Formats: sequence, C-alpha cells, structure tokens
Amino acid sequence: MPDKPAQTHSIQAEKFGMTPVTGGEMGQRIREFDWAATPLGTPEQWPAELRTCLNLMLASQQPMFVGWTHDMIGLYNDAYRVLLGQEKHPAALGARLADTFGEDAYPALKPVYDALLNGGVPFAAEGALVPLNRDGYLEECYFDFAYTPIYRAPVYGTSGKVDGLFVACTEVSERVIGERRTHTLARLTANVVGTQTAQEVAGAICDTLTENPHDAPMALLYLPGPAENAHHPEGLHLAAATRLEEVLAAGAPERLPHPENSTDLQLLSGVPPFPAPTWPEPVTQVAALPLLHNDGSTLLGLLVVGLNPRKKFDEAYQAFLQLLRGQAASALMSAYAFALERAHVEQARQQAELLARQNAQLEARARALQGFSDLTRDLNVNAPPHALAQRALAGLMTLLPEGYASYFELKNGRWYEQARAGHYGDPGLEAAVAAGLPYEATHHLRVPWETEQPFYQSRYDADTDSLPGNTSHAQATACLPVLASGRPIGIIGCGLFAGRMWSAEDRAVVETIVQSLGLAIEGAQGVAALQQRTAELVRSNAELERFASVASHDLQEPLRTITSFSELLRKRHGDDLNDSALKYLDFIQRGGQQMKALVDDLLAFSRLSEQITAYGAVSSLDAVRAAQQRLSGSVAEAGAHLQTAALPVVCGDLPRLTQLFQNLLGNALKFRREGTEPEIMVTAEQEGTFWHFRVTDNGIGMEPEAFEQVFVMFKRLHARDEYQGTGLGLAICQRIVEDHGGRIWVESVPEQGSTFHFTLPGPSEAHQT
Repeated sequence: MPDKPAQTHSIQAEKFGMTPVTGGEMGQRIREFDWAATPLGTPEQWPAELRTCLNLMLASQQPMFVGWTHDMIGLYNDAYRVLLGQEKHPAALGARLADTFGEDAYPALKPVYDALLNGGVPFAAEGALVPLNRDGYLEECYFDFAYTPIYRAPVYGTSGKVDGLFVACTEVSERVIGERRTHTLARLTANVVGTQTAQEVAGAICDTLTENPHDAPMALLYLPGPAENAHHPEGLHLAAATRLEEVLAAGAPERLPHPENSTDLQLLSGVPPFPAPTWPEPVTQVAALPLLHNDGSTLLGLLVVGLNPRKKFDEAYQAFLQLLRGQAASALMSAYAFALERAHVEQARQQAELLARQNAQLEARARALQGFSDLTRDLNVNAPPHALAQRALAGLMTLLPEGYASYFELKNGRWYEQARAGHYGDPGLEAAVAAGLPYEATHHLRVPWETEQPFYQSRYDADTDSLPGNTSHAQATACLPVLASGRPIGIIGCGLFAGRMWSAEDRAVVETIVQSLGLAIEGAQGVAALQQRTAELVRSNAELERFASVASHDLQEPLRTITSFSELLRKRHGDDLNDSALKYLDFIQRGGQQMKALVDDLLAFSRLSEQITAYGAVSSLDAVRAAQQRLSGSVAEAGAHLQTAALPVVCGDLPRLTQLFQNLLGNALKFRREGTEPEIMVTAEQEGTFWHFRVTDNGIGMEPEAFEQVFVMFKRLHARDEYQGTGLGLAICQRIVEDHGGRIWVESVPEQGSTFHFTLPGPSEAHQT
C-alpha cells in the first residue's frame, strides 16, 4: 500500500510535463488545483511553453512567478510564496494578477505589464519600491526583479505572440532600508562634528532626521529647562523639531504625553494622526527616546520620533532608533562636557584628578583580580572553601608589605582560624589563635561580622582586642567580612608589621580579593548542591523506571488470570447467568483489557530507558512501512489512505522509530472525524543536519491550549468512552524523539486535522550513547 501514493503522484506530475519529484508545496498545490475552472483549462491542454516555464520555476529556489494569458493567471513556486504573505497565499494561485495585487502593486506596474504583453517589452529593476499588503497593512517593500515575456512558438507562416510573463525577483527590503538607516546614522555623526552647545546638537539631529522622512516622518527634541507652552513635557523645553507646524496644525493634543519610564524607549499613546511626508497613510505611532548620560539616570533630553506608517515597529526599527538615541546622547554629553569645561575650569581639573584616582583603584582591582585568578585557575570547582581561602590569602600577601593574613570562621561563640598566609611573629599570640578567640572580646573581628563592612586601622590599637601575647609588632590591620549568598561566612584579618595608611588603592586590592573569594566559595557551594540534586534526581528516575518495569511485568500475570477466567466463566456458565451477571462480566473484561493496554504502554515506556549503545543509518520509510503493517487491520477498518513522500535515511534505532510512527499513525486513525475517511500524509524535508518530519491528518484536531498537554503522561483530552487509550502514546513519542536528539511539537485546527512535527538527525550525525 505505501507504493500506491507515489504512483499516483507520478501520474499527476506527467500531466504537467514534470518529473515526479518537483516543486515542494507549490508543486503539490499546482497538481491538485482545479485548473478546468480557470481560463488555462486542464493541464493536458497547456502549451509546451507554459510547461517549460512551470518546470523551470518549480525547480528553482529563487522566487519566481508565471502569469499566463493576458489576464496573467498566477502560478508560483515555494520561494515566491514567502513574498506573498498570509494575505495573498494560497489565494494567488490560479487568480488574475489584477485581483491579487489590485490594492497595492498592480496599479503602478500596469503600464509595464501592458507594454510587455502587447509589445513584448521586457522590464527589470533593482531596489524598486513595490508596496505590498501581505501582513494586514500596506508595507514598504523593495525588490530586484525582471519581467520576461513568454512567447508562443510561431506556426508556419505566422510570428510568435506573447502569451504570458515570467518573473524572477528577490526581496531586498532589509538591504535598502538598512542602507538608508545606516546613511542616516553616518550623516548624524558628520553633522554633530564641531557642535559646541546642546542647542547646536539639537539642530543637527533634527536636520539629519529631515533627510530621512521615511523612518522619521516627524521629530521633536526637548532639552532640560522650563516648558514654554502646554505642549511640552514637564521640565523640558522644545529645542528643535521637524515639520512641527504640520504636526500642530493636524491637531496636536494640549499636552504631549510624558514617558512613564525615563530610561528606556517606549511607544506613546494619545497623539492624534498627522500626515506623513512620504505616504498617504497618516502617522499614528510615536516613540519616545530618553537621551541619558552614561550614568544611566541623568536625563540629557527627550527625542520624540514619529514612526513610518508602512513599517512595523520591529526589532530592526527599534535597533535603529536605539543607535540614533545613543549617538544623540553622546553628542549632547560632549556638548554639556564642553560647556562645563569652558565654564568651570577648576571643576574640570578636579574631575580629572578624581578620574585618575578611580583609574588607579581600577588598576589596583585589576591587579588583585589577576593575582587571585593566577592563584585559583588550577582549582577544581569542587575545591573546599578553606582551600579557596588559602589561595586568596597567599595572593593577598603578595600585594601587601610584610605581615600575615588569616581566615576565621565563627563556631560555638569562638573564632577559629581555617587558613593563614605568613606568621604571627609571637608564640603566645599563635597559641591563642590556635585555641580559638572569644567572639565578644575580639572587637577587631566582631565589628566587620556584625556590620558586614571592612574595618581598617592604620595604627593598630592593642586595646581593641583582648588578645594574649605580644601584638605590638602589628602596626596596621584590616579585617573584612567574606560574604556568600548575601550573608557573612567568615572574616579575613590582615596584620602588617609596619604602619600604613590604607589608601583607596590598598582598599580596592583587599576588598576585591575578599569579594572574589566570597563569589568563589558561593560558586563552589552552588556546584556541590547542584551535583547533589542531580545525583538525587538520577537515582529517583532510575528507581521510578525500575518500579514501572517491575510493576508492569508483575501485573501481566494477574491480568491474564482475570481476563482468562472471566472468559472461561462466560463460556461454561453463560447460559446459567442472568443479564446483570453477564453485564458485570463485560465490565470485568473491558476493565481487564484497558488495564492490559495501560500495562503494555507503561512497560513500553519503561523500556525506553534501556540505553542504545549506538545509533546507525535507518530508512525512515522502512519504519513507516513496518508501522503500517502493524496497523493494517485498523487501516482497513477505517478505510484510511496513507501517503508518503520520498522519506530519508536518518540516524536512529529502527525498532524505536517504528514505535514512533506506529503511535502517530495510530493516533490519526483513532481521532478521525465521523463520516470522513482518514487521509494521512508523511513527509520530510532537510533542515541543516536534521530532517523535519510531518505526519498530517484530517481528523478532529484540537484546541491550541492542548498542544502541550497531549505529550504529558496519562493526560487525556477526551473521556474513555469516547476514545480508547492510556494517555501514554504521545509521551512515548516525545521520549523516542528526544532520545534521538530531536524535538516534537503539534499544530492543529479543530475539525480540520492535526500535523505532528518532529526532527531526527541525518545519517552523518550517527553517534555513540
């Protein structure tokens, strides 16, 4: 039976003069279309010229269109289908060109069509504007295209005539619009060069946007200052604008809406439509672009831009405005900085000094981070916190003068040293530290623990702590809390044998290393916790799978006993039983059958956990045929028609792929519409290194909210008395596909049918598991 659809496919193709495998979706649509109802007539009547163009078009991956007769009845290929959009595809097939494009592209191009059809004049263009209504609105689109006349071969004694046109085209909208926007950004860069004041920058920005009325039909630029009239957002005044008089004349509101969030681009509502300079449609959307200082909070200005009514406000449009916003903000920052420098020379000098200090701190932090990185790069993620602390202390002491550094943890009211770099220089102090220091008495450690802030002493005060032994040699100290997950877990204490003023650079070094240590410990703790949870999950899954397998095996024998003895009871004593007893026997047998089906599916699901040692090259067609053979009784009973396109060789396991197709085909047979013979189609197309399969039926379909639920174990969308089943079939499909490295999903329309999609790797992806 699988060979029958392929044979029919070949016969249909020969009617069009095409090879059996050609054309993709549009080839199939053209073969199935009722051409007898069009001026073209049945395909057997089509001239050789049309057949030749049709084969050329369907074999090409470039968008192509054939318009036959002077009505230009449309035929097109898969690549051209994308250009039509949902508004026009598939209605454009077999329709007059004037009917398809009469509301957008056709009127402007009609002279070209007339010249081509009546005089054989070809036409070509690059980057031509061709507005199209294909996504619910009239869109600004650009194309490279060539129109070529198709001549009917002349009969003896006559000259050939034009019977149609052949179109090859490529959409270049992204290129043309991208070049236009790039030019605008380049022009803005050039125009702001040499500007010194914010007002000059504002004028340069609006002058630049005047040159691009497509992407900025209107622009208003506000700068900080008192508002001069009710149209201005509070605290801002209008510094420059494009087409302001037209906007106000169109009926601007009493107050332009102020953006709720002053830090991000957003669409504004409440602005009435106003005329666009390039299109008949009015501008109805406005974007507010706050121009911010690098500090992210200071508002330098507000740029309000009208949006192109013929382009969606998509990611590319938003990215263009964000780049525009960044350049405008940078130019304003430079202008304000120039004014500040000119007015406050001394303040600028102080800022330079501050910047130098900050750079020094950054360099110190960088040295600290590099030193800590060098010391910890060979540490395993499973290294214990104390090993990480030891590395940090060693790195810290390479960046500080002679002294010591220790890492303490608080346990049972005492501080215990867990790691150290250097020596205390006094046996009594060393012995006291080894015994554990009391929490309350050791002020030097207690303060950073309680405040979670560093505690520095440029001259160590021995009275700060009640420490036994000699501490006079410790001249400068620093104690810092080590934070992990937002709470202190220990203290790092440093003692230097010479007095030292803890400069900003010193503090940056010490604090950076301590912060890095906290992050490293937090990461190590997170990895350990994750490994523990993963091990628990693996163990739990293994136990569940073993339970399912054992339970399924153990349930088989009692089920056989129940069903066998109930059947034996019916055969031997059926005549002696009343109707109620017979009805109860029916319940027992049906329940046993349902339980057996559930146990069988549960056993099949548990066996999926058995690892496949290697996947090999498998014919997906063989898997489909094997599944069809298993379902032959159900196929015959339902009167189903199964069609398969050319199916590929994939990387996988034949028994499991057979189970996959058996479950999907069985689903299509089970959920068929009453009074309708099931039509099932299995197709595949290559996507990179994977093959994308589709199993399509004309069954009862399902609602979108059920698309995820159908793959959940034991999840049923219908009552058991409506449709038999266990709710495991599609869960098994999902497990098989994911074990092969692919994914599975469904698309469906109620009362029209469903399409189950899944991907499988190609044979070159064969791997060991």
